[in-house]
Order: sequence, then structure tokens, then C-alpha cells
Amino acid sequence: MHTGASLLFIVFDAASLEGDTQALADRLDERLNAAGRVYELFVVRQTDELGAATGRALPAAGAAGGAVVAAGTDGTLHAVAQAVWNASLPLGLLPLGGASQLARAHGIPGEPDAALDVLLHAHVESVPVGMLGDRIFLLGAGVDMYPGMSHGLAHAARRALTLELHQQGRMRLLRARALFVGSDVALLRGLGVQQVPTPAPGQLLVTAQQPMPLWRTAWQALRGARGGSEEAESIDSLAFDRLVLRSGRGQKAVDVVVDGVHRQLATPLQFECAPKPIHLLLPTV
Repeated sequence: MHTGASLLFIVFDAASLEGDTQALADRLDERLNAAGRVYELFVVRQTDELGAATGRALPAAGAAGGAVVAAGTDGTLHAVAQAVWNASLPLGLLPLGGASQLARAHGIPGEPDAALDVLLHAHVESVPVGMLGDRIFLLGAGVDMYPGMSHGLAHAARRALTLELHQQGRMRLLRARALFVGSDVALLRGLGVQQVPTPAPGQLLVTAQQPMPLWRTAWQALRGARGGSEEAESIDSLAFDRLVLRSGRGQKAVDVVVDGVHRQLATPLQFECAPKPIHLLLPTV
């Protein structure tokens, strides 16, 4: 644990927000000046400017020994986090434009003034992060967590995913219809998973929803049409060192939500713990 960075280089993604973004920027100026903080705003006014603004903030923060702050929606926080992690610099999260599950998971409130209060009194803490391919995630990655309701039974039957779980030199195969990968035990329990193992250093957790046999899928569809209640599917939560996900026959891509950002990615996908942590500005208790 280290002292929080006093110099803040803020990537303010106005393009990702609705409403009066100038009022938000003015409020940031007012609060930071009142706190006597040295800072610089890198304002993003067009959606394609985020990378360039982050690219200007990184060397400025590195040269000054400061922290980069991502200010915007979850998509902004996720994108800036990747660049800051690559540069091994401290990262502050300032969620704007609504609730942020990513920020909340790290104890940062979603209301801008409250989040700024945290930022002004934060400390720097090294936090393990996961990797999906060559990209990091701070919160987690869900695969096929929100399947469409219009898929037929034949499509539902082939949605099953194959998971190769590697742990301490051993490999285990698992079938799943949907899954969530992360390292936050409290978050998984909050999602309703009862039995959650504690991952060892360098491990992540996968919570997998088991696919039902076709006859049960058909029975539940029939019960749903008649107003019957849905039975709970089997859920497993396991720790792993590396996970390789392969999609079913005829399915070339899967829907993935990474840190709240939706993507469609081609399989196979590989998950593992990142080789280094990210340095986050977190609330001081």
C-alpha cells in the first residue's frame, strides 16, 4: 500500500456521456482547485479521440510521477485501464453518467462528487487483474450470460461451451451454457453463487451454468409457456490457473461482457491471471 498520487491527469470522456458535460467538467475544476490539487484535463469530445487523449495523458503522468484518472462510463474506465496497466502507472476511476458496477466492485461510489471525494483521499493499492487473450479486465468477463429469448430448442442445445480448466498441472473438461470469470469472491456471492472457493494467488474463478439435457430444455420451455416456474440449473464455481473456452459446433463467436462492455469474440478464448497487477487509487478506510 502506498500514498495516493497528488498529480492527476484526467481523461474526461465527454463523448461517452449525455447531458451537460461542460457542467461536469466545471464541477471537476471547482472541486480540484478547492482541494489544492495539481491536475490536467484531457477532454474527449469525439468517440474516436479516446485513444489519443489517453496517449497524451500517459507520458505526462509518467514524467510527473502522477496518476491517470479515467472519467466516464464503464467503457471508458475499461479502455483507459488497459493503457494505464501497459504503462505500469497508477489509475484512478471516476465513474460518470450513471451506475458503474466496475467502480462499485472496488468500493468507489457511482455519484460523481462522492467518487471524487474518494479520489482526493485515495491510496494506491496493487490489485490482481484477469486477462482475456491479451487484454485485462478489472471486474470480470461474462460469456453468454444474457442469451436471446428467440433461439429455438435446436440452437439452445448446441449453445453448450467446452471449458478446459488447467490447475496445478492438471486439466479438467467442463461443459457450460454460460459462465462468469473473475476473482472477486464477494461479487460472485452477490450474484447468488453459494459455494465459492477462495482462489490462490495467480488464480481466477469461473462460475459456470451447466447446460440442461434437451428433454429438460423442452420441458422448461413448455412449463414457461404454461406459466410454470423455472428450475434452477446446476452451477459450479471453480478456481483455475488457465481456462480455454471453445464454442459448440456451428458457433464461431460468443457474446462476452468484459467490465460491463459488450463484445462478440471469436473462439477459442483464453483466460488467466495477468502477469502483473494494476495500481488502483482506492478508498482509504
